[in-house]
Amino acid sequence: MREKNNKNKVTIIAIILITIIVATFFIINNQEEKELDQDQSQIEKEISRESENRIINESNKFLKILDDDYILGQKDAPVKVIEYASLSCPHCAEFYINGFENLKNYVDRGEVVFIYRDFPLNGPALAGSVAALCYFNKVNQGYKYHNFIKNLFKNQEKWVFSPEFIEKLKEISQIYGISDAELTKCIEDKNMQKAIITKAKEASESLEIKSTPTFIINGEVVNGYSGWDALEGVIRRKLGN
Repeated sequence: MREKNNKNKVTIIAIILITIIVATFFIINNQEEKELDQDQSQIEKEISRESENRIINESNKFLKILDDDYILGQKDAPVKVIEYASLSCPHCAEFYINGFENLKNYVDRGEVVFIYRDFPLNGPALAGSVAALCYFNKVNQGYKYHNFIKNLFKNQEKWVFSPEFIEKLKEISQIYGISDAELTKCIEDKNMQKAIITKAKEASESLEIKSTPTFIINGEVVNGYSGWDALEGVIRRKLGN
């Protein structure tokens, strides 16, 4: 009788163990399936995003590095990021405040070359573009130009939306060694203004740019800035390619 009870206990324990093993198998299997589904979903999102973004014909001259471009990084980097931005654009400023340093990590590793191009949407933005060009003509160094642009974006609210934006620009420019007289001369230079506007107009017509910021990453157009993750996703995909 005792042996029979022991056998029953062993049988029950064996059934319990088998049940646990089977349950564990299904749990692990379901988890793996969920992870695969998530990976597949992410891939599908990336493919969908790529299909939604407009691709510019590689023969377009504005996809190349132009002689008067402001370059950050190595020209032969595998990924080329071109940004068209207006210094009065809040979303452009958001990129420089929250995303630019992340992009610069790719630049420093030699994976990305970054090119900023002016696309002024109003008077203050044009004045800021002229001030940046004035500074570049003085120092003739791309990375210093980008630092100047970054500072204008980070201090956007202090000067762009002020009725005295010229005076505010002078205050910022003085930090970079540009005197009031130098900046006034640049801002009053109609040829400098015309050059900036003409380049923006030509790019607008050729690339069909309608808003800022517009990023062009190896020929793929990304309209607007919805956060660094979205922009980085395209960059990483291009690096993968």
